[in-house]
This record gives sequence, structure tokens and C-alpha cells, in this order.
Amino acid sequence: MIRSLFSAALLFNGIACVSAQSYSVLFIGNSYTYVNNLPQVLQSLAQADGKNITFDSSTPGGYTLQMHTQDANTISKIYQQPWDYVVIQAQSQEPSFSPAQVASQTFPYAAMLDSMIKDNDSCTQTLFYMTWGRKNGDASNCASYPPVCTYAGMQQRLRDSYVQMGQDNGAMVGPVGIAWKNIIATNPAFDLYQADESHPSTWGTYAAACVFYSSVFRESTVGIPYYFSIPQADAQLIQGIASSVVLDSMSTWNTEIYHPHPAYTATGSGNSVTLTSTSTNNSSVNWDFGAQGNSAQPVFSHTFPAAGAYPFTLIASNNCLSDTLYDTLLVPLFTGVPELYPGRGFDISPNPSAGIFRVHVPVPAAYDWQLFDLRGLPVACGANKTARETSIDLSEIPAGTYLLRLKGEQLVQTKKIVISR
Repeated sequence: MIRSLFSAALLFNGIACVSAQSYSVLFIGNSYTYVNNLPQVLQSLAQADGKNITFDSSTPGGYTLQMHTQDANTISKIYQQPWDYVVIQAQSQEPSFSPAQVASQTFPYAAMLDSMIKDNDSCTQTLFYMTWGRKNGDASNCASYPPVCTYAGMQQRLRDSYVQMGQDNGAMVGPVGIAWKNIIATNPAFDLYQADESHPSTWGTYAAACVFYSSVFRESTVGIPYYFSIPQADAQLIQGIASSVVLDSMSTWNTEIYHPHPAYTATGSGNSVTLTSTSTNNSSVNWDFGAQGNSAQPVFSHTFPAAGAYPFTLIASNNCLSDTLYDTLLVPLFTGVPELYPGRGFDISPNPSAGIFRVHVPVPAAYDWQLFDLRGLPVACGANKTARETSIDLSEIPAGTYLLRLKGEQLVQTKKIVISR
């Protein structure tokens, strides 16, 4: 089964090309999931950003992973439909015990659940829900295992165990516990706990929802106008912290382990262009230039009939997922510098433009920009603050073809643009 993923939004002839995102999610856990209705909060957060989550859950109070492997309701829900994601949350204490105890009492049942999920649909993505240490540690198990006597010690053990579950099962990890840790460290006035010092308050549940949004959609929640039942200012701080925990360490959490990434480089001379796929985590690609042809080969070479702007798509696919990149190739290329589109980097649109170019990044980021003419001489420069959507105003620049260089903390992208009036 191949499922379509995020499609970059670009403007062609003034029409936005955006694919709506919709995912089905099954939550397997206990009261840490059902308190404050975490699945519903995630759904509302997605809806506020124009996306859709459908969900079901199996969350009996106090359930361990072993209990879920033997529970008829949980097993029935796993096999109910081909889910996009199944979130697995262990009983709050069990992954924090000693490595030997977790290896015998927790890991085998995490693997059993993951095996059932893959048996139902090999393309379903398992997402382990890393929970948080109790506010003052686990008093009931402190004497027998001192590392859990404190919040910090318990949190570290939870982190280690959930990361191991992700690695052992080739699965994703939702680092809710680390988001909590960072929120506690930077905003101690936020009480993420209920009075029992264990279950999440509404602040804590909102933080968890933000983590799962960024894990599922691989985008930041910053700027999404949904704040659950907490003050807007508090919610916006939580958005930034929770999303950055996921998106700044995606390799640690296996966030992109399942996902193909369409990307390419373009080189050539005159109207003859060679496009080379630099896509990752894919088994196939497809180029589609409409009347100019298409190809399923990694390298697409073509001589275009005339100078101009040629919209195209690049689809990268694996056995389960497909991601589409929409872009416009401007011919002839700027011959001095190869053009680069690094997949989930900056999107620049519309192009050509009368002078105002919209810049979108999946993760809010500040960047510097420089504009060069076709001789490579600098024409203009500037800087934009951290945001998902920004714009560059080149309305005072004479019409023509230019090279726009965008540089962020973790990304440099060069793209040819046309100012036309």
C-alpha cells in the first residue's frame, strides 16, 4: 500500500496547490492517554491547521504492555482497519525499572504489539509514547531501585527505555517526557501535573498533543491557533518547546524512519538540463513535466524548446509511502551555480513573481538571504525572523532573472527566481 504524504505548497498561476493531510491513529495505553482526552486534543490541534486526524483508543486504567497483548479489545482494535499510526504507551512506571527488569517484563510485549500492528498492515507506523517521570520520583519503588527516587532519575530511565523500544522495533518515538523536561526547566510556573503528581494537567496534555502533531506531520505547531483550555501565551510557549524537541532530534526519535524525501539537483547548459534525484528513503522516483515528458529514472535529461518556467512534480516512493514535491524549473539555468532543492527545505513561491516572494519552512527558522544577478554580483540582502511563513520584498528590483540564496542555521538553499512585471 502506498499512501500519499505531504505535498509542498506552491503557487502556479495564482492557484495554491496543497494536499490536505489526513491520518488515522489508534492509541493503546492507559489513563495517561485518556485523561483530558489526548486523542481529541490532537485532533483539534490538527483541524486548526487544516489537517485531519481520525482516532480510536484502548486505554484501560493502569494497563501494562503485557496486559494489552492479552486484551481482546486491544487486539480487536489493532486489526480493525489499516491504521496510519498506532501510538503505544506503557504503564507509567514499567519502563523506568532496572534495565534487566524492563528487558524481561516490557520489551517483549512492546515487540509483540508491534508485530500485531505490522501483521495487520505492514505500512502502519508504530509510535511509542515516551511518558514523564513523576513530579518527585517514584516513592513506591525508590527503595528497591534508587534511580527512580527522583524525577530526573525516573525521567532518564523512561527516555532510555523508550528510545530502545524504538530502535529494537524500527519504530518512532514520541518524546513527550523530554518536552515536559524542557518545559519544567524553562517555565517552572507551568504545572504539568495533576495533584497526584503523576497524571497530566491540561498543560501537560496539550504538550503531549503538540509532540504527537510534530511527530505525525513532521511540522511545527508554532502559530496554530488552538490552545485547548489553557491561556494562549502559555500554549504558544509550549508549542515552541514541544515541537523543537521533536524536530531538532528527528534521528534520535526515528521520526522520519518510514518517510521518503523527494529532492533533486539541476545542472545544464542553455536549454539542456539534467535533473538528478537526491531523494532519500525511497525505492523509486517519478518525474512529470507534463508535455515535456516524464521519467521513472533517477536522472532526467531534457532539452526544452524555449526559455521559460516549466512546472513539474517529483514523486519519491517506497513500498508504503509516497511524497510529492511541486516545483518550477526556470530555463535556461544559471550556469555558474547548480540549483539545489533539498526536499523539506525552503519553499519559494510564486516564481515568477512581480516582486513579492513567499518563503515557507516546515520548522520555524530565521534565515539570511542574498540576491545575485546572473553575473554573480550581489544585488540585495536581508534577514527574516523566525516564522513558518515569511516574505521577501523585491518589488524595487528591476525585472529579470536572479539567483536567491537562503541560509538558515541548518540549511543553505540556492534557487533561481524571476521578477516579471
